[in-house]
Amino acid sequence: MRRAGRGQGQRERLGALTVLSVVLAAWIAPVHGARTPPAALYRAGYEMAPEVTRIWVTVNRSNWPAAPRPSISDGAVVVVFPGLEVHDQLDNLSIPNDTLVREVRFSRASGGAVMRILCRPGVTPQATYLSERDAFFVEIARPSALRPPPQVTAEELRRLKESGVKIVVLDPGHGGRDPGTRGHGMIEKTEVLELCRVLQKRIEEMGAGRVRVFLTRTGDYNLGSLSDDRLLLRIKKAAELSGDLFLSVHLNQFSKPSVSGWEIHVPQSYADSRLAGMLQRDPAAITDHAVTGEMQGDDAELKHIMLKQLQDYNEAYDPSGQWADVLAGELRKLTEISARGKRTTNKFVTGNLGMPSVLLEVAYLSNAGDARLVRNERFRQRLATAVGAAVLKYLFEGHAQLAQAPPPAAVKVSAAASSSARQKPSPPAPARPAYHKVKKGETISEIAGKYGVSATALLRANGLTPRSARRLQEGQKVRIP
Repeated sequence: MRRAGRGQGQRERLGALTVLSVVLAAWIAPVHGARTPPAALYRAGYEMAPEVTRIWVTVNRSNWPAAPRPSISDGAVVVVFPGLEVHDQLDNLSIPNDTLVREVRFSRASGGAVMRILCRPGVTPQATYLSERDAFFVEIARPSALRPPPQVTAEELRRLKESGVKIVVLDPGHGGRDPGTRGHGMIEKTEVLELCRVLQKRIEEMGAGRVRVFLTRTGDYNLGSLSDDRLLLRIKKAAELSGDLFLSVHLNQFSKPSVSGWEIHVPQSYADSRLAGMLQRDPAAITDHAVTGEMQGDDAELKHIMLKQLQDYNEAYDPSGQWADVLAGELRKLTEISARGKRTTNKFVTGNLGMPSVLLEVAYLSNAGDARLVRNERFRQRLATAVGAAVLKYLFEGHAQLAQAPPPAAVKVSAAASSSARQKPSPPAPARPAYHKVKKGETISEIAGKYGVSATALLRANGLTPRSARRLQEGQKVRIP
C-alpha cells in the first residue's frame, strides 16, 4: 500500500508540474514573441530665444533609420522622416506666445512620419537644420523687427562705462533642451534663472546706481544658433556686455543625498597653468619665466622654490581667485547652508573671459534640505544680499585694483635659494613658435597655458570648437596665435 501511494503521489506531482509548465509557456511565449516597437518620432519640444525659435524632435532609436528630408512650402517648414511612425505619446505642439511659429503638427504619410512647422501669417521662414544621432533640430531665424528689445543697447552700455558704472554679468546655467540637473521636483535651468533674477534686483539695489547687472539669458533657451558652440556663445555674450565681474550660477547633484552645501569653482589661473607646464610636462619651459639660475630636471629644491614664488604670484595677481575669496567670505555668513569652499577647476567659460570670473554651485538638488532652501524666499534674499555684499566689496574696496595690477616681468629665484642652482645670466626668452606639436594626452587648455594665450584664441586660430578640441591627436600641429 505504501508503494502504491508513493507512485500515485509521484504521478500527481508530475501532473502538477506539467500544468505549471503549460501555464508558464503560455505566459512567456507572448513576451518572447513580441515585436520590437516600430521606429517612431518619440518626443518634441521648442525654445524661444531672442534671435531664433528652435524646434527639436527625437526618435526612439540610437540613430535615424534614414536621413530626414526638410523643405519649405507655403510658409511652413516640412520635414519628412522616411520609414518612421509617429509615437502615440507624441502630441502636436502649440506655441501661443512666439512671434514666428504658431504650431507644430505631426502626421503619418506614405513616405514616413511628417513634422509640419506652421509659421505666423506674413512670416517667411529662414530655417537651419541640424541632425544629431537621435535628435533633429529646426531653427528659424527671427527678423530684427520681431526680436525683443535687448537688455541694454551698445550706446547705453558705452554711456554707463564712461560714467563709471560697474557691469556685473550673471550667467544662469543651461537652458532650453539642456535642463541641467534635477531633484526633488526641480529642474536646474529653471531654478537658476529665477535665482539670477533675484540676485540682479538685489545687487542693483545695494549698488545704488554704481552697479548694473545683466543676464546672459533671460528665458528658457540655449544661447546662440545651431552652428555656434554653446560655451563660446556664453563667452561672447559676456564680452558683449563689457563686464567688470562675472558669476555663473548653477545647482549641484551627487549620488549620495547626504552631500550638501555651496561651493565656488575658480578657473585655473595663468600662473597655475604655466606651473603645470614647467614642473610636470616640460622642465625646459622654465626659460619662459626668465628664472635666474639653471634648473636641472631632478632639482627638487629649486622646483619647490619656484612653486612657492608662483603661488605667491597667483595670490597677488589672480583676479578670479580674489573674487572667489571675497564671495566665499560673504557666503560663509549663511548659517543655514554648509560651506564646501573654493575649488580650482578647468571650467571652459569662466577660464576664458577677460574679467574676474567664478562659477557658484548654490546648493545640491540631490539633498532634501538644500532643495528646500532653493525655493525658500527668505534664503533667496539672504543669498542675494551675500552676493551683493561680495560684489560691492570686490569692486569698490581695492580688490579689483590690486587684481588688475601688472604682473611682475619675471619670476626670479635668488642665488641663495638653492645651492644647486649655478649663477648665470638668464638666457633671452625664446621666440614663440608658430606651431605646437601635440603630445599624448595634452589638452587645449594645457597648450594655451604653456604659451600664455587664452584657450579661446587658440581655438579660433585653429578653427576648433571645445568639442572638436577634445579629440586632439598625438603629433597634430596646433597654430599658436
